Amino acid sequence: MYLLILFSLNYFFPLVNNTLVTPGGQAPEYLRLNKRFLNMVRHFAEADKPIAGICPTAQILTAAGVVKGRSVSAYLAVTAAGVEF
Repeated sequence: MYLLILFSLNYFFPLVNNTLVTPGGQAPEYLRLNKRFLNMVRHFAEADKPIAGICPTAQILTAAGVVKGRSVSAYLAVTAAGVEF
């Protein structure tokens, strides 16, 4: 079984999407600067919908201001962004 996900910030429908999976690698470095993407992350956090990610995703969550009072796992360099281990 294969799952193909086509993603565009221009076609985000908050009532249709139930889970957010953010990419790893270098993408979070750029996505955390995108206001439209951060608003999307805030929507999922405020609606208490699941948010999953890998590696530096905590950068995105911190930039969106949704990590306060939550536990996250991340690599050590993200502690400068306010993430606690």
